[in-house]
Amino acid sequence: MSKPLHILSSLAFAFYTMTNAATAQPIHMPTPHRSATPSAKPAEVARPPFWAEKGVYVYRISTPDEPRILPNIEKGVAIVSNMLDGTVPQVVIVNGLIGHDHTGPWNWDGLWPYLERVTFRAGDFNALSEFMTRAKTNSNVYTTFHVNLTDVNIGLRDYPETQAYFKKLVETKSIYRRDRNPQTNKRDLDPPYVPQEIDRYISNKNEKGAADPVPIFALVNYKNYWDSGLARQTIDGLYSKLPYAPPLLYLDVLTLAGGNFATGFPTGELGGSEETQLEGVNAIIDYLRSKGSDLATEGSRPFLGKNAQGNPRAGYNWYHGAGFSNDDYSVISGGAKLALPSHQVFGSMGANNVSPIACTEQGIQTVRAHYDALLQGKPGTKKLPGLDTWHISRRPSDNKVDEFDIPGANGDIFRGDWADMINYFYLCVVQENFHIGKRNIRKKVSTTGVVHIGSYYLSNAGAADEAAVLVADFSKHYAAKKARDTGFFMLEEPIETKVSVGKAGTYQMRITYRVPGRSQPMLNVYVNGKLAKSMTELPMPKEAQSSAEANIGDITLNEGENSIAVDGGPIRASWSDGTRAEWTTPYLRSGFKVYNGDVTYAIDYDRMWPDTWSGQKKIYLYSWDGTARTWKLPEEWRTLKEVTIQQLTPAGRGTATRLEVREGSVTPKLLPQIPYILLP
Repeated sequence: MSKPLHILSSLAFAFYTMTNAATAQPIHMPTPHRSATPSAKPAEVARPPFWAEKGVYVYRISTPDEPRILPNIEKGVAIVSNMLDGTVPQVVIVNGLIGHDHTGPWNWDGLWPYLERVTFRAGDFNALSEFMTRAKTNSNVYTTFHVNLTDVNIGLRDYPETQAYFKKLVETKSIYRRDRNPQTNKRDLDPPYVPQEIDRYISNKNEKGAADPVPIFALVNYKNYWDSGLARQTIDGLYSKLPYAPPLLYLDVLTLAGGNFATGFPTGELGGSEETQLEGVNAIIDYLRSKGSDLATEGSRPFLGKNAQGNPRAGYNWYHGAGFSNDDYSVISGGAKLALPSHQVFGSMGANNVSPIACTEQGIQTVRAHYDALLQGKPGTKKLPGLDTWHISRRPSDNKVDEFDIPGANGDIFRGDWADMINYFYLCVVQENFHIGKRNIRKKVSTTGVVHIGSYYLSNAGAADEAAVLVADFSKHYAAKKARDTGFFMLEEPIETKVSVGKAGTYQMRITYRVPGRSQPMLNVYVNGKLAKSMTELPMPKEAQSSAEANIGDITLNEGENSIAVDGGPIRASWSDGTRAEWTTPYLRSGFKVYNGDVTYAIDYDRMWPDTWSGQKKIYLYSWDGTARTWKLPEEWRTLKEVTIQQLTPAGRGTATRLEVREGSVTPKLLPQIPYILLP
């Protein structure tokens, strides 16, 4: 090596005119398994929650600070419904409708645990009820809400009815707190007590006049809250104003000792404990289930146990769950813990959030104009996620601001508008519904985040020195600083580094890594945009958390700057019916395939998924960029001589045309990002 190697400070990768046919008849939710008897004998095999048995798409809607925004939400969910052909129930978790009238990005906070007040965004409960009824009837949409029965915040001071409610909480000893210990800076002063007033806990001048009543001053004593009848009264009060019980109710936090305001258990004179907290919260959950609502939570809550059907008590986890649904689909899960290609490999509802700007009149018009252009064969009019996000509706995670940003809402990495929700459905969610409809069981084979990468080293025979490249130096992820300090970076997503050499030639590469668990580590290495090495069986370190070194072997570098990228190797999954999914080269954003025998369901960003959930015989087709492909049809379709193909548009089904079946296959011409259906 005639010159020393130089590390370049380069950025890493953090990453109509249509003839409308009537929309297919909506599929209605199965009757819930109503039971408040947790001691009942569990089912032998867990099943999907009742609200997911005939397919589902769960996502969240964040509302703008505008009065009476329900008509715009109604238009948005109708667009999604039409472009899903009406046969996929949408369960939309809407925030900002129940609670306090304050504005701002945290509009889901404000009156907890009071649930019986509708905000200016809806107008009144009559408007909300009528919206829920129309959306369900016309668009197969089931509305539910982001609420909270854990935290007690200062918003209770702001309305006569909530002031009266606070007095009931005090009288029944349904809330408690501990004060902060100045020596430990924790809320560990004993004994815990029932706060008698709210204003005492408003800590500064700004909070006294704040429109945003976020500060929490107490926690719910679940057993007292239940035993006093106040929990039942609160739930009944909300449900009496709704036209139907939401299929699930999102209870934020729902931990036994607090999350945002961690103050331990109601021990001592209050007579509570961890056990009484669990007893009370499970009684509340079982009561919700007896009314027809399953539980949705912020993340997995295994301490809650299982319900009477043998399923986990929380049938839906948002954002902080595993990142994908249970292998038997007994829990439907969003999540952000997995790399974005994993959402396509495993299938995922995702932690999707419709941004507030999408629920404005301009937001609706933007989506309509985008599809009008696409349907005319023109480029779309809205900015779309690109290859850096695998075309998924994920927005910047590196502190950049974009049009869908929700200031301060750091839990909304999949925010977007109605078109983003549609694209995410076809890239990720439809696969999940396919397996739910077939009652498949997923067999997880490999995932990401198994390997923690340290540094790689380059040398050649004529070199007097060796280059050491710390991979974490090229990441803009929020955890990169800590990774630079520790020297190891969790490889959840592909990362690209840059290195400069003074001489072209063959170099030997070594890399250090750790494996925190016992899963088999894998690694792909790419040089200048091409796969150089795929190591599907990296040696396990002798001890957990200890580092190891792998010899990658020889790689060829150009004189000057070179790109060396790594990812966690192929991502794979299989299912009980023989379906297999794999992404062999995630860094290249290609190499994705889902297949079963000679039938291929997905290639990169194109899809062909049969409807197995609605009872209707049809196949969904989708292409991100309009790539022309020949699709082998499922066996039961191969005897047909021709099929009908229709576009799905914001206004419903488009013109029906005939498509010839040749040797059991079809070669449709698809417009980019426009879903289609095949009918016999």
